[in-house]
Amino acid sequence: MLDVLRRNAGSWAIKIVLSFIALTFIWWGVGTYSERDRNVAATVAGEAITTGELAEAAAGLEKTYREVYGPAFTPEMAKALDLRKQALDSLIQRRVLLTEADRMGLSATDTEVQREIAATPAFQADGKFREDRYQQVLQYNRVTPGEFESSKRTEITLKKM
Repeated sequence: MLDVLRRNAGSWAIKIVLSFIALTFIWWGVGTYSERDRNVAATVAGEAITTGELAEAAAGLEKTYREVYGPAFTPEMAKALDLRKQALDSLIQRRVLLTEADRMGLSATDTEVQREIAATPAFQADGKFREDRYQQVLQYNRVTPGEFESSKRTEITLKKM
C-alpha cells in the first residue's frame, strides 16, 4: 500500500486522497477540542467542573430530597428547587474553598485521614477498625482505597476552612 503511494505521490488522485485523510484528522481533532468545552459546566480558578460532576451532584441532591420527603417529593418540587443550580452552586463553593485552603497551605495530614477512616462505624466490628471490613465496604461501593482516602482528605480540609 505504501509502495503504491510512494510511486504515485505526484498523481492528483493520491494528493486528493491524502488531502481528504488529512482534513478528516484535522476536523476530528478540532471537533474533539470543541467538545471539551461542552463538557464543562463551570470553571473555578482555572479548574473545570464537568457536566458529569454536576449531574452526579444533582442526582445526589435529588436522592437526599427523596429520602427526606419520600413520595411527597414530586418532579414539580424538584423543578421548583432547581437542583441543578443548587448542585452547581455547591460545587463552585467547594472549589473556591479548596483553592483558598491550598493558598493558605491547609490540608489534611495522613494521620488525620487514617483517624477519620478508623472512626467510621461502617469499618468497625466491636468498636474497632477492621481492615477487611474497610476493603469489603469500599469494594461493594466500587471505590478504591485511594479514591476514598482522597475524598476523606478533601472533606477534612473543608472542615478546617
